[in-house]
Amino acid sequence: MKKRFTTAICIVALGLSATACGSSNTSTGGDEVTSVAENIDESITEESSTDVTETETESTKTNSSPATIEETVLLEQDGVVVKATKLDKDSIWGTELGIYVENNSDKNIIVQAEDVSINDYMITQLFSAEVSAGKKTNDTMSFTKLDELGIDTIATIEMQLKFVDPDSYSNLFTSEPIVIKTSAADSYTQLDDDSGTVVYDEDGIKIIARNDLSENSFGTGPVFFMTNNSDNGLIVQIDEFSVNGFMITPLFSATLPSNKKAIKSLDISSTNLEENSIEKIEEIEFIIKIADINTYQTIKTSETITLTYE
Repeated sequence: MKKRFTTAICIVALGLSATACGSSNTSTGGDEVTSVAENIDESITEESSTDVTETETESTKTNSSPATIEETVLLEQDGVVVKATKLDKDSIWGTELGIYVENNSDKNIIVQAEDVSINDYMITQLFSAEVSAGKKTNDTMSFTKLDELGIDTIATIEMQLKFVDPDSYSNLFTSEPIVIKTSAADSYTQLDDDSGTVVYDEDGIKIIARNDLSENSFGTGPVFFMTNNSDNGLIVQIDEFSVNGFMITPLFSATLPSNKKAIKSLDISSTNLEENSIEKIEEIEFIIKIADINTYQTIKTSETITLTYE
């Protein structure tokens, strides 16, 4: 902006200089100078208006309100009250859900969460609160890797709360699914990235392998996008896995409740690759085994799947 304004002043100066040294027709020269000055003023005004508009637009984007929640009772049972208190997107640990637990029972308890999903995507979370009898606590549930799932706005959170005996670690009871709706629940639509190669598509269960291998702290391997539109909760596992013809045991297991989605990487450790002198993954073969989430019994097995990489 400053550079354009300096250029405009130079043009005015050149116009005045040309009038002083040129024709004796003062009236015509004055009109030309006035015309140049007016054009410059209009140009500066338009540029200033454009800059302000762009700044306001960017400011509006930056200051857009994040999703929030109202304090909500999630569960009240056997003297135990659990509330969701707030949603903090700027925590040092990432996005956090505030959890308040009040234990009015005569037993010490540990409260945990399982089958947690955000916008119907299964997620990794950190939460475990131990509360003595007659005590209460403020704790947080931390959500990790939301960006890897393409989640930039939290519309809904779903979970089950599990209560554990801190002495025996036996399960006391597990709640029914609990749904928390944020202020964005009625206006935000989660978009799915279903790009890649379909490796399984039967009975409402669809599994897509991304076309590129992914690296992380656990190893290297393909990433799968999975949807379960069946009526049953499932566990998806990989068996008979090989890399470039060498049998290897990868790290992979995905819990997929009914009507949920997941993005999960299959990790091949660098140690396994080195032990088999594999410098580059060119081909992987495997079968997909799908088990019932409650009985762990295998209910579906795929044909052999082959993926190649350049």
